[in-house]
Amino acid sequence: MFIYLLTHKRELNKKTGTGPIVKEVFKELCRVIPWSRVEPDIELEKGLDPSNTVLVFPGEESITTTELKSIENFIILDGTWQEAKKIYNRTPYLKRYNSYSFPNSIKSNYILRRNQKSFGLCTVESVIELCEIKNENFYKEKLVLAFKTFNN
Repeated sequence: MFIYLLTHKRELNKKTGTGPIVKEVFKELCRVIPWSRVEPDIELEKGLDPSNTVLVFPGEESITTTELKSIENFIILDGTWQEAKKIYNRTPYLKRYNSYSFPNSIKSNYILRRNQKSFGLCTVESVIELCEIKNENFYKEKLVLAFKTFNN
């Protein structure tokens, strides 16, 4: 399981961002990519196999949880919901990947920022859910512990 955090530049310096937790736990299995509209990341634009890569973002044509279990690469838009939507809408190459949407029944426990969507998960919560689906219990347990400490 490899995580690509396509991160809005404003998110890189926020003390309330949860992307760094994911990077710390996953280490070399996570790459933080500062998003740029004019300088796309070559690996995301052309280097990843779309059949083995999923964009974790609400989409009209979302793959199923069963299909997600066989995927190895995950792109997560790391930023506020407004920033993530902006990244998605302004980055044409992201449309080449299937998307996965978490069920709206999963509620966020993130308290350090006001979430604009009642069903929106923060970055680390999204990765925790992916670990649950993929039975990556080692990473899930480390993320849950780090997130609890960070969120209090």
